[in-house]
Amino acid sequence: MIQHKKIFSIFLSILILSGSISLASFSNVEAQTSYLYVSASNPLSQNRVAGPQVIEVVVRDQNISDTGKGLGEPDVTINGKDLRMTQATDGNWYGYFSDRRQAQIADSTVGLTGKGLDFGTFCSRNTSVLGVSVSDTEGIAIPVSGSGIGGENGINPPNQITQDCSLSSPYTKNSMNVVRQAKAMNPGNSIVKLGQIGLTSQDLWPFIQLYDFSKGGNIEIQYNRGGGPQKTTLTFDTSEKLVKHELDRSTYPRSSDVNLKITDLTLNIDPTDEDSWSFGTSSSPSTYYLLYEESGKVDSDGTSGAVDLVPYLSSMMFKDNGILKINPSTQGQANVITIRDNDNSATNGDGEIDISLISTSAGSIGAGKQPVTITETSPNSGIFTTYDPNNDSVLITTQNAQRGTSATIEYNKKPVTLLIGFGKGVISLDETLKGTEWNSGEEMPVILIDSDSNKNNLEKEDLDLFNPFYKAIPALSTGDPFTLGESGVGDTTKIKSSFLSGFTLTPVSNKFTLSSSTLGTTTTTSVEKFSDRARIDPTTTTNANALVIDLKTPIKELYGSINNPFDPAKKFKGLNMFNYDIRSLNNTIQNVDVYLLVNELSSDILDSSGNPVNNLSAIKIVSDTRLQNLINLNSTQQVSNPQTLHSNLFSQSYTGNEPIGLMFTFTPIQNIGMETRPIVADFFSYGILNDGLTKQQRIANQIVRVEMEELTKDSGKFRGSLEYIMLNQLNIFNPATYEKINPIDDEPIFLVIDELKGNDAPRINFNDLGSDGVLTAISDQQDVLSHMGIVILSIKSFKPGDTVGVTLLDKDLNVDSDLVDIYTVVDPSKFPNDVASDTVGLPNLGMMKNEPFGQLLEITFDDERWLKSTVPSNGKSCSAISGSDGLASTGFTLVETGRKTGEFVGSFKIPSQYCSRNDGGIVKSTTGVDIGARYYDFRGTSSQAAVTSASATVGATSGLVKLDRSSYPVPVGSISDFFDTGKSSSTRPDGHSIFPFHLTAITKNGDTKAIDSGEELGPQDTILYVQIHDADYNLSPNGEDTISQNIVGSNGPVKVLVTRGTSSLLLATAGGEEAKQGVITTGKNTKSGITRELGPILETAPSSGIFQFKLPLRYSDGPSSTKCPPTTTFTKLDNTKTGVLSRFDASPSTGNYCILKGDVITVEYSDQTDASGSPRTVTGSAAFDLRIGSLQSDKSSYIIGRDVILTLIDPDLNFDSKKAETHSLDVLEWDSDDARVTMGNLGGAITKNGKIFDSQPFGLRETGDSTGIFQTILKIPSEINNKPVDRDETIEITYTDWGTSGSDFVGKTDQKVELKFYTSNLQSLITLDKKVYSWTEKVYITIVAPDHNFDEYKIDPIGQNEKNEIKISTRSNKLSQYKLVETGTDTGIFTGEVILTGFKHDADGNPRTGDIDGIDTMPRTEPKSKGGPTNGFLESKHDDGLTVSFKFNDRETTTSSALIRWNIGAVEWIQGVTSSNGIGVIRVIDPDMNLNPETVNTFTIDVWSDSDLGGIDLTVIETGPATGIFEGQVILTSKDQSSGNKLRVSDGDTITAKYEDHTLPKPYSTADELKISATAYVGPIIPPLERIPISNPRTVDSFGNVLNDVYVDQQVQITANLLNKNIANQPFTYLVQINNSTNSVESLSWITGTLLEGQSFSPSVSWIPDSSGKYTATIFVWQTLSNPVALSPPIKLDMMVIEN
Repeated sequence: MIQHKKIFSIFLSILILSGSISLASFSNVEAQTSYLYVSASNPLSQNRVAGPQVIEVVVRDQNISDTGKGLGEPDVTINGKDLRMTQATDGNWYGYFSDRRQAQIADSTVGLTGKGLDFGTFCSRNTSVLGVSVSDTEGIAIPVSGSGIGGENGINPPNQITQDCSLSSPYTKNSMNVVRQAKAMNPGNSIVKLGQIGLTSQDLWPFIQLYDFSKGGNIEIQYNRGGGPQKTTLTFDTSEKLVKHELDRSTYPRSSDVNLKITDLTLNIDPTDEDSWSFGTSSSPSTYYLLYEESGKVDSDGTSGAVDLVPYLSSMMFKDNGILKINPSTQGQANVITIRDNDNSATNGDGEIDISLISTSAGSIGAGKQPVTITETSPNSGIFTTYDPNNDSVLITTQNAQRGTSATIEYNKKPVTLLIGFGKGVISLDETLKGTEWNSGEEMPVILIDSDSNKNNLEKEDLDLFNPFYKAIPALSTGDPFTLGESGVGDTTKIKSSFLSGFTLTPVSNKFTLSSSTLGTTTTTSVEKFSDRARIDPTTTTNANALVIDLKTPIKELYGSINNPFDPAKKFKGLNMFNYDIRSLNNTIQNVDVYLLVNELSSDILDSSGNPVNNLSAIKIVSDTRLQNLINLNSTQQVSNPQTLHSNLFSQSYTGNEPIGLMFTFTPIQNIGMETRPIVADFFSYGILNDGLTKQQRIANQIVRVEMEELTKDSGKFRGSLEYIMLNQLNIFNPATYEKINPIDDEPIFLVIDELKGNDAPRINFNDLGSDGVLTAISDQQDVLSHMGIVILSIKSFKPGDTVGVTLLDKDLNVDSDLVDIYTVVDPSKFPNDVASDTVGLPNLGMMKNEPFGQLLEITFDDERWLKSTVPSNGKSCSAISGSDGLASTGFTLVETGRKTGEFVGSFKIPSQYCSRNDGGIVKSTTGVDIGARYYDFRGTSSQAAVTSASATVGATSGLVKLDRSSYPVPVGSISDFFDTGKSSSTRPDGHSIFPFHLTAITKNGDTKAIDSGEELGPQDTILYVQIHDADYNLSPNGEDTISQNIVGSNGPVKVLVTRGTSSLLLATAGGEEAKQGVITTGKNTKSGITRELGPILETAPSSGIFQFKLPLRYSDGPSSTKCPPTTTFTKLDNTKTGVLSRFDASPSTGNYCILKGDVITVEYSDQTDASGSPRTVTGSAAFDLRIGSLQSDKSSYIIGRDVILTLIDPDLNFDSKKAETHSLDVLEWDSDDARVTMGNLGGAITKNGKIFDSQPFGLRETGDSTGIFQTILKIPSEINNKPVDRDETIEITYTDWGTSGSDFVGKTDQKVELKFYTSNLQSLITLDKKVYSWTEKVYITIVAPDHNFDEYKIDPIGQNEKNEIKISTRSNKLSQYKLVETGTDTGIFTGEVILTGFKHDADGNPRTGDIDGIDTMPRTEPKSKGGPTNGFLESKHDDGLTVSFKFNDRETTTSSALIRWNIGAVEWIQGVTSSNGIGVIRVIDPDMNLNPETVNTFTIDVWSDSDLGGIDLTVIETGPATGIFEGQVILTSKDQSSGNKLRVSDGDTITAKYEDHTLPKPYSTADELKISATAYVGPIIPPLERIPISNPRTVDSFGNVLNDVYVDQQVQITANLLNKNIANQPFTYLVQINNSTNSVESLSWITGTLLEGQSFSPSVSWIPDSSGKYTATIFVWQTLSNPVALSPPIKLDMMVIEN
């Protein structure tokens, strides 16, 4: 089609402008599967699926996760076919699928319903049993079976599933065994269907959907979610190349776990549960699925459901995998591997039985088949192991496997070698401590490095004594303990043992006789070297209730290890203990009795058949409920009669040659088994023989075993520790000491009674199986040394009452490394006759070598023990002493400074007196004597007993007097002291000691011509604080002491005097035994019975030695003078008298009594004992003074309503130095333009009694104790005297000081102190966030108004009253008294917001949106008054103005304005171009469509493509509240039809987005609209200007001949060559514009068409010039006129037209 039209040039310009566009782009990146989970998606398995695996598909999408609402089913497909999804109770959606053929083959192997690979019942694709359609599948498998169900079971070879199913009784539930732990289905409710999709029954869940897959083909699972599909691609193929199996180590020691791991995804059948596979691993292999559940519980073992799957493996896509073989002896020698039962299986294997004898418990895999079970590590992992949750493997190397031999484990026809090898062990004590000292109570780490003891690489192991797989346990022994190895170790001939299943014990004379025994089984018994642990191997399995051990040794060997503490002739002080551990027998045993068997008639305990011989004597050692214990044979807590027991053990009828054995009886054990049972049994002995002075007389026979712990798994490095307790005189006979022994533990504790070093040093031994296969002893040792104790006193000189610190250093006293050791004093009130009374020690331990055995440390005065005065010693005692009397009375203890430090500290206060028995039993002062501490060391250097001591002297200190300050203010009297009427005679003090409030208060309140009571600062007494420093009175270590000693009569040692020249008054004495009434006396001397006594002086704090009292000083308490004012009424000290004699002992000789400036206060202290021991008097003094005050403020200018910090500095008002004082604000006067008034309560109505100042505190508060600086914080009131305080107003504060520096006393003269400051006057500023707003925008308003920041601690508002009104208005509407609030405390910046609501208008041009009339706005103005700061709405027009005004003071208002305008919108594509299955994003920018600035707004635009010109309505969504930017996503598809936000396109299409703008600015009207569009190209990117290049422009005639000349009125053709370089067909418009010499448009013509890919074309348009001249033709190539995208740069052709 050719069009020709002559137009004005402006038309083309508008066309070009209105058609301007921006090029778009798309993304074709495949969506991530954040919402889609597929169980087989695993990069390690290359997303491969094989055989009858069930695949779980889960959709986790919060948009459809609500289980309480009816929701649509997610659209999930398998290779484009629907997968039905069911919602579970967790809100997620689940579906299960499998390959149909493989499922049928697997199900065909089932021998019993619900066992093996049972898929349940198969139903055809058209079945309605579920209540939902599954027609896209090849059938389903449901978890029910029975005659009422119908359907079909699996077959091999498989066929299409044709049978329908119905849910009719009878049927069996849960018959499916390949999905065992599916999530519970959503049960539904009144509005929600079962599973959300409406399944017919809970019994049908889970169901498996079946599809046909091709081997090697892909399985594409896709979730078609709005916003873009998500998919996962799997491959259906065999996986033998991904299979691997591996062992956990390269070589294995004996009895070690063999941890086999098999990675084979084909074995992962059930994605919801751990799968279990069992194999017969012999040369004739077998394979079973789920003989056991993952917990080890029997599932199909022993039932017809146990089906060997080997014949079916190849048809289920197994290759060589699925078969496990084990050759237990590759070299044909002894087997190196066997099988042990664990928690994942059930066999008769115990780790010792030969592998050929092992079968499953129910027999599905019989003996000789070598049953091995592997279990998946977690659901869906595809990783299987031989070990259970306890890390116990079913495979274990044998106890006697030979080094260099091996076994072979084959899976997937790939063998791996299991090699036996040993490592060399090393045992050592901690190298950081080795060679240094090992002290009592310290843990000595023990390190064993032995790869052979690392039995399981997956576990941190313990060398448990009861574990038979460890054939060596580290052990340490001292002395000669009696053990099971007494007759020898190593081979099986040294001792014998048998288990009995019955016996009779007959009581005979405190013993028993063993008879009528029934042999259960004999054993093979050996004893390990060093640990003396017996390994008992039953030869058969039997019931048992007793174990008898023939020790093959006589009883005299036992006597070599233990002693009889109950036989005085033996002179043994100590105890014996029995240690045993039989935990290996059975953990169900509840009672254990242990007997020593003695054969008094023959040489054996057991006969040749293993039975006990007849009539054995049985001595009961212990009855217990534990399988491991250490029994104190001397304790009645553990043995019924220790003396009888020892009498039996040491029977005089024994010659010493009688054979002995042990018998353990216990709760019957059913079927004891043939596993090795390691046990120990030992006799220990501790104590001293005779005095214990020689090494041979100190007994500690014991053995400890270290159950070491591996430091980290698979390290072969084990750690334990050893700790010893050094016995001393206090703990050796204390039963609690022996309770700390821990002979079998990872941190055993033993006792040491003597220094052990060199060959005698404690040695840890271990019998190591070396790398050469030979047992070799390895060991390490460490010396144990005894220490000489040292006692230290804290200083060399003390005084009575001082605290004495005692430090004792002796590491032998650290007997418990886990606790802080404490030693206490023997209390003489409880043990008055004990030889260790009042010493640190223990009572009732008697004497040793004429010294108390229980004595550890004593305190002495003059070398005699400090003992309670009333306790006789050497026949002497004293009368009771008050206070501390003896060491016990002080609460003294020796406390260790920390765990295992061996340093002990204690303290006590030196008493003033003690009882000296050396001087005949008299009470003596401690002053001048020596104090000592004496320590009795039980084991000093080289274990020799020793005594160490320390001493110091006791002296006295000199006293000192301190006053609380160097000068004191003169006290102030009151009206009542001078006037009986309660008021003065004038408004001034008139020479009286009075400090009146400010004159304004006096003349405006009460009697305006007099000072009324209450209009004054007084009375104010000056408080005197006196401290006496004298440590001699500091006697109590914890309490507060006193000075309470009468010096003159009943008066104490302290005097308080006021002196003026030669005149003095004695105000009082202090420090006497009790307070006494008296008066002030003239002169300096104390007048007994007349001078008042203040009583005892208290110590300021415990142990301070500082004693303090206070005394109030009245203005009248000074020497008499004619300068003093006359006092009418005195404050009485003697109520029996009146007038001056009620306070003083005499009338003044002249004038009156009073304190004047310059008087001196003096305190005298009579120290009865100074540092030299002599009496001495010390003094302290200070003068009375008067000073001028001053006023200060923190600023010179203040905002009205803000705080003023007002400071009065006047030391004369600091009457009490120990507290912060407060004085009335009425001492200050406020003077402003409208008021002159005092600032306190007396301000009256003018100040509302001072409340308008809001002072904090209400008064002048001293800033701290004794500062003399008084402050208050007050507010500048906005009005006073009912009149406003103006800005820039002067305020004057006045203080009248009545205690001037020139006065003799307060009230005599005065001086005014003044302070001035001003109120501020700052301007305000309004700021709007924009200069131009759209019609429905939010307006943010900021006002800077510092003068309205009235309270710096609060957030202030402005604008809500007429005085500071804020108005917000458009041209037709307004909000008045609108409140703004401060942005924070003390900012002076106020903010608020208003939302413009527009006017009634259809903003999107769509009558279906908005209200019933299609109106999209809600214009309103509210609240019209007193709104804010965020709730204002203001109606506005599309061409309007906005004004904000603020009246910031009475005379001034500030304003700010902005425009309100509509805008022309813009459209653009913002995402790059790619294929036809990509995604595009369109953006519309139009602030006018932000119709509600507090929400995200939306509207629709038109989007279409060349393939679908109808297109879609796309919703664009605002990118955020109030942005005015809207975006929408278009999903492009070349397959589907357009719907929603999905648009059908083809490569090469142009897609167009069009927005109709109905909110246009002037000159448009509100009825106008403007269509704005943008286009994008679909396909590989060819820049638009390169798609159809223009070349060779020319003029031709109608036959195509080129014209060199053009004539007037001649028809010519304007042509050029075009070439389509785009990769697709390209629509185009060929447009020619001809301009004359004046650049006016003469002609505009165009032609439209479509060029095929690669096509060339020479279009032309005709033109007839009507006049001669120069012309220029401009040639354009656009996409279309409506979408003028330039496809080539324009090209020009100049032409000359001539007359014909």
